[in-house]
Amino acid sequence: MAPSAWPPGKVAGLPELLEAAFSSASPANPLYGTLCAFFAQRPARAWEAWAREEGLPLRAVR
Repeated sequence: MAPSAWPPGKVAGLPELLEAAFSSASPANPLYGTLCAFFAQRPARAWEAWAREEGLPLRAVR
């Protein structure tokens, strides 16, 4: 679903990244670096455990 169709006030996580939700994943994109830094805060297994607890389909790429 496109971000414009999301209900107002229902943005989770990093709302400042909403406008770039569908931009390319490239080191040249400053928001890509922001996301990399965000996910680097925890090991992959911790993110997977968190996602399982929250019922989210998140898996580490190995």
